[in-house]
Amino acid sequence: MESSYLIISQIGDYLSTKEIDEMFAIEQRRSNKKPLKFRVKGLFRIFINKSRNVKFLLRKCGSNELIGFAVMRDHFKGWLLVRVLVKYTYKDIGYKDRLIDECIDYAKHTIDEPEKIFTYISIKDSPSLEYYKNKGFERVKTYIQYFDNGDDAFRMGKPIEPVKEE
Repeated sequence: MESSYLIISQIGDYLSTKEIDEMFAIEQRRSNKKPLKFRVKGLFRIFINKSRNVKFLLRKCGSNELIGFAVMRDHFKGWLLVRVLVKYTYKDIGYKDRLIDECIDYAKHTIDEPEKIFTYISIKDSPSLEYYKNKGFERVKTYIQYFDNGDDAFRMGKPIEPVKEE
């Protein structure tokens, strides 16, 4: 994966209709094994455009194709990774890592003292649990019937240190 072929944009305000449409398409085409949380584009738009959310879009240079996106928001004593999705055709190339690293870097620049970045993972999703463990996340707490489909979740967190500006 060469970074010269990618553009990551951080968006603090509302997204355009085109951007929402592209993100919704990725959301709808993710793994068929998982139930889709958002079946209605209007609900997805409201969720994505919440004022507390910070969005990162990963695009391919030249074609400007949306490859993936991440959504995060401030969350108690830290930040919450709400969504990190990459198109299936770009799976396992490292783009999810790139998006998560951008989120972590952003979070480090917005805090004054050590905090954590969190995410919630289904306890049945072994690949995701292993992935986040390898990224330095640890289980913090278990939530019973956390997801809409009734699955339990682990809240996973990774300590982050603020960036000291000189």
